[in-house]
Amino acid sequence: MPSPYTPAPQHLLQSPSLGSTFLFNNICKVNCIKFPGRRLISLPKLSLSTANPAFPEGLSHLIDKKEIGLVENYSGLPIKKEKPETNRLQVENFVDVIRALPCKERNDILNGFTKDDQNWNISDLNDFLMAFLVANEPNLALKLYYDISSHGLAPDSCTFSIIIRCHCKINDADEAKRVLDRMQENGLNPNVATLTTLINSFCKRGKLQKAFEVLEVMERIGCRPTVQIYNCLLKGLCYVGRVEEAYELLEDIKKSSLEPDIYSYTAVMDGFCKVGRSDEAMELLNEALEMGLTPSAVTFNTLFEGYSKEGRPLKGIGVLKKMKQRNCMPDYISYSTLLHGLLIWRKIGQHC
Repeated sequence: MPSPYTPAPQHLLQSPSLGSTFLFNNICKVNCIKFPGRRLISLPKLSLSTANPAFPEGLSHLIDKKEIGLVENYSGLPIKKEKPETNRLQVENFVDVIRALPCKERNDILNGFTKDDQNWNISDLNDFLMAFLVANEPNLALKLYYDISSHGLAPDSCTFSIIIRCHCKINDADEAKRVLDRMQENGLNPNVATLTTLINSFCKRGKLQKAFEVLEVMERIGCRPTVQIYNCLLKGLCYVGRVEEAYELLEDIKKSSLEPDIYSYTAVMDGFCKVGRSDEAMELLNEALEMGLTPSAVTFNTLFEGYSKEGRPLKGIGVLKKMKQRNCMPDYISYSTLLHGLLIWRKIGQHC
């Protein structure tokens, strides 16, 4: 009977960038991998159990490239930290291998790892964790992460950052926050990108208290919030209807050394439009234009939507004219929202 498995492309299975041929036949058998500029890596056989209480579920993202000195690992022993960064070429190559497999076969990559502790270090682990994350397989990355303690490996700041991002990707921001707490307990601090990912994850779910707790963490470690982080908070506040607080935060940003961008204004404009205050949203647009900011179609579309909901679709005609004056091309949403408003409020014959 023919195998239901579709083999991976030959250029991936027998590429010179891979140290040995990958053998696939229904069950994936991964022996060893060699990436350009790196030694041959024999991968440890990993447990798929998720019952290890020492490690939380999920994963995260970006890489803090600071030198980390001596920190304590989970057993309290000092370890020398390397630069917590991943090898981009190695990650890209392994991502290609993962994506070449059918989705239901990818779990077998973990089953097929060959144990060889001498060739396994935290940098290699980070590369594979990042590869799983980039390949949109955060759960596989988590399974790999759970087993690292059995190989004598202590996570570094890069490991924790990837794990935080993975948890956020699987919509488990609460677990990602616990990973952040454990990271700090081990003397490691996240970078701005990692904190932005976590704050954004909380804001998208309306968990503003948790998001502001992460902001407090930033202040404690002397990490300055960026306008991108404030934009996440602005969107989160508007998402739960706290528009006045979002507006006050925007005013605070303007008084600080940071400058709000068009995304800051768009977030608050959208909040105003959702609560029937489209005229105030228009005032914010004019303010953004006076500051020299360039609005996108998304910015104008918030006004089309707001005026339509308020039963004033003819106001959208003025928005459309302003949009064209600013050389911003209306998109499908712009026209469909405007026409929908004119139709449902029976203003289609009055737009002239």
